Amino acid sequence: MHWAKGKWTTVSTSKFPSFSPVTVVATAPSNVWFFGWDWGQSGPRALVYNGSALAAMTVPADIDVSDVAVLGRADVWAVGGNTCTSHNLSACTSTVWHWNGATWRSANVAGLVDRVTTNRSHVWFLGLTKINTNNYAKGVASGQPVMYEPVSGVLRKVSAPATRIMDTEAITAAPNGQLWILADLEAGKHPSVLLHWTGSRWTQSGVPANVCPPGFSGFCPMMYSAPIAFDGKSGIWAGPWAHWTGSAWANAYIGPYLTTVIGNLEALSPRAIAPIPGTGNIWLVGAASPKPNSNAWDAIILAYGATPLDSAITNRPRRRSALARPLRSRRGGYFQKPGLAVVMSTLLPQYHWVASAPGRMCS
Repeated sequence: MHWAKGKWTTVSTSKFPSFSPVTVVATAPSNVWFFGWDWGQSGPRALVYNGSALAAMTVPADIDVSDVAVLGRADVWAVGGNTCTSHNLSACTSTVWHWNGATWRSANVAGLVDRVTTNRSHVWFLGLTKINTNNYAKGVASGQPVMYEPVSGVLRKVSAPATRIMDTEAITAAPNGQLWILADLEAGKHPSVLLHWTGSRWTQSGVPANVCPPGFSGFCPMMYSAPIAFDGKSGIWAGPWAHWTGSAWANAYIGPYLTTVIGNLEALSPRAIAPIPGTGNIWLVGAASPKPNSNAWDAIILAYGATPLDSAITNRPRRRSALARPLRSRRGGYFQKPGLAVVMSTLLPQYHWVASAPGRMCS
């Protein structure tokens, strides 16, 4: 599905019935990569959309389809497999893959590398070295962060945090080259920290467990999680409910933004997050259970902050925008003020509605 020029369009994958997408990355409407699993071939696969049609592409067998970075048609990077075992942690290596427009080429780097991020002009890989043998034997990787950046197609080691961490939880980048890593410390009770590359040095700040928005007090848990995404300004979103503004943490889980949503949805599980370019707003896609004690999950799209829907709501309150218009709807509505919009995917026309707060819902 593609939202552009005020409407949704869809691209059929019926020619690839055994393909199950995991990650979608786009640099332009005519360069969209879908990475996933081909159940017919029992291996990873990519579908590439050129603006008019989908084409299947063979990818390396050990590629991690959830950790890829696309800079262009002939510039794609991905995390591959590794040789790390409990017996060779001091010398193990990881494979990094690069698509140059004609073929996939691999490079081996030291450490357990399992994350990649991009700001659309550069790519950074994140992993661990000096891995703790005892923790690894328990199924948890912890060690010294290590980072690599491709320069002219060659991977080089770049500055990484000096703090030992439990795992490479998540990483994201800003257009100016700033980086953020969300992870747990190896020491003590493994508190969560946000590591920030300012462009010249790494800084470290703790992630609070309790943050109460204005008007709330007491227990207000900070529901931070991966993935993380640059917020378009000075900070990041750590999942859909925790926002680091660059100077303070804001709790989007407790408060008016989700009062109505949680009142109507039994469970909400966002699975992917993306910033809206040039704004501090985000879009998410995931799943929701609309009924109590239900095992059924519907696809859902969430937008935090101003969206294309808001102008239609504010200026034409009697008419839904194309974003909110269902193919067939049991119930629907809009709020008069922007906030957290929840939109059911038009792939599931039987349940489609929009909510926002603060404001008054009109149906």
